Amino acid sequence: GVTLKAGGETEDIQNSFRDMLLAFLIGMILMLAILVLEFNSFRYAFYLLRIVPLSLAGVFFGLFFSGQPLGFTSMLGVIALGGVIINHAIILMDSYRRFEERDNAQHDLKEIVIEASATRFRPIILTTITTVLGMIPLSFSSALWGPFAFAIMFGLSYSLLLTLVYIPVLYYRHRTKVSRT
Repeated sequence: GVTLKAGGETEDIQNSFRDMLLAFLIGMILMLAILVLEFNSFRYAFYLLRIVPLSLAGVFFGLFFSGQPLGFTSMLGVIALGGVIINHAIILMDSYRRFEERDNAQHDLKEIVIEASATRFRPIILTTITTVLGMIPLSFSSALWGPFAFAIMFGLSYSLLLTLVYIPVLYYRHRTKVSRT
């Protein structure tokens, strides 16, 4: 016998979202592995990965504010956003570690975090601005790609604040705990 299966467009959409969620999770696992290899620490890796789900607040606000739907292309934007956010966080975390190694305990940890953050501030700001500005034409190009662009623009803008505030606080807090023990 021949078996008929009814599902249609709704089933295709559900499958697409399931596949994107799976791709996002696989991407997060791969990023975790790379971060653990880079920093030789699960703690630092998890600190950096926390920014990705936190950036979703910026994505959802941006989509709501711009009146864009949460759909296939906006979810693609979220997946693409994860890598960019982690790049900024890696740059900042690596600067802290390099400054701390170079310093050999000559300065207070707070000074090291401030100095390293100051040196990375401009590159992180500029790459965020250029990406956001580069997405503006795409956001108005079509109804299909608008949600993708808005997800990246607002998610990246919000994650900029997370990167420049959250990562330094976590690093400082962790290093002060380690030095006390």
